[in-house]
Amino acid sequence: MRNLAADLSDIGKKCDGLLDKASMHLHNLAEQIDDPSKHDSKKIRSEHEELENEIAAFIKKFREIKKENFAVAEQVIEKEVKRLNP
Repeated sequence: MRNLAADLSDIGKKCDGLLDKASMHLHNLAEQIDDPSKHDSKKIRSEHEELENEIAAFIKKFREIKKENFAVAEQVIEKEVKRLNP
């Protein structure tokens, strides 16, 4: 359970970091649109690809934690049902 709580805390921090990166990326895209000659489009594409990969990894980890969480909850419920209905 403690490990699960630590994982949830870590994934929450990762989510906040990704939100910040996505916001910065959106800002960079807006600047690129406003003045294309001022910014390097290759850098923005690279940044976009990196953000996309990080989001995919986040989703994968989140789903793993969610699955673990439901498995633990199911075990607890089964134990309680057995305890209450011997």
